[in-house]
Amino acid sequence: IVIIIFFVVIAYPNVSSWIEKRETKKEVLDIVAKIREVKSDVSSGKYGMAMIHWTGNFVFAQGKIFSMSHEDYVDQYAPNSTKRDANARRNCDYDPRRQPWKLEETFKRHNIRHWPNTWMCISREGTIRGGTEENDPDTGERLGMLILCSINTTTTANGSNRCNYSKKNADRYKINWTDATILKVYSYNVKKDKWILLK
Repeated sequence: IVIIIFFVVIAYPNVSSWIEKRETKKEVLDIVAKIREVKSDVSSGKYGMAMIHWTGNFVFAQGKIFSMSHEDYVDQYAPNSTKRDANARRNCDYDPRRQPWKLEETFKRHNIRHWPNTWMCISREGTIRGGTEENDPDTGERLGMLILCSINTTTTANGSNRCNYSKKNADRYKINWTDATILKVYSYNVKKDKWILLK
């Protein structure tokens, strides 16, 4: 019995950590799958355009999914449209008070947090830009970025160990995307202090 207890005490932290890592990765991949699902809806013609607004108080990951009709998309973004400034037509606005967005769904994952509050715009042509947070080191292109962290290794935005780009927490992931919603997903390697592209 003593030997069994000894092995349980030794093994439990490792098993618990493995379960946490698995759950964190699963929820990150759930978010990636949801983004691809929304992109598929746009590509199939269900929506004229879609937007995912990653918003909230950083307690857990939350994305609000909005759609725009084909007619509104043309009104807002067609080259000959008079409803928006020509210089702004490559950038969508996440605010429903300024753009004709319809809320379709609020997507939540309670075992991870996100940072920052940002937004992704999805159009069939792949030419509309949402929030951009960093440059592609190879091309210099402005990319969207979302950091996702385990709630067990980070605190909320007001805490010292909060989930963001600069804090080097374990169980941290990064999603980058282009205007065309081409996604790259990275995991953070603590030992190497490096983002590793997921295959």
